[in-house]
Amino acid sequence: MISRTDVDHFGFTVSNMERSLEFYRDILGFQVIGEAAISADEEWAARIVGHYGQPGAVYRIVYLDAGGEKIELEEYTYPEGRPMDRRVWDVGHAHICFQVDDVHRIYDELTARGIASKSEVQEARLNGKLVSYSVYVLDPDGISIELSQIVE
Repeated sequence: MISRTDVDHFGFTVSNMERSLEFYRDILGFQVIGEAAISADEEWAARIVGHYGQPGAVYRIVYLDAGGEKIELEEYTYPEGRPMDRRVWDVGHAHICFQVDDVHRIYDELTARGIASKSEVQEARLNGKLVSYSVYVLDPDGISIELSQIVE
């Protein structure tokens, strides 16, 4: 069994870093806390992502502080990636959820800015009791970001 201390970060591969920064930094308000460019000369970088036996991977990483959680955005220029289906019921789908104070207000602000979502804000109920209001919004690459407001 792994002995863990804490979660370090959540990572997403994006198709266009500047467009993703407009979403995560400028719209969601996350703060850039670090950045790195990984060149093809760095063999460890190709190995760690499983790009064996070919020229090294080339990618840019930007780290964001998302209210105490770290988000890592990676944009690969080599090898070139391809979009994936992002239906929440498909095996391998991932999302990150942020607890917010007023999900209805945030949802209204995001939709006014043209941010897509899977639905309108929904009431989440367990055993008939309202426990939260939640919605999945989509980043520029269609990655699901859940926003949840806990009901006391």
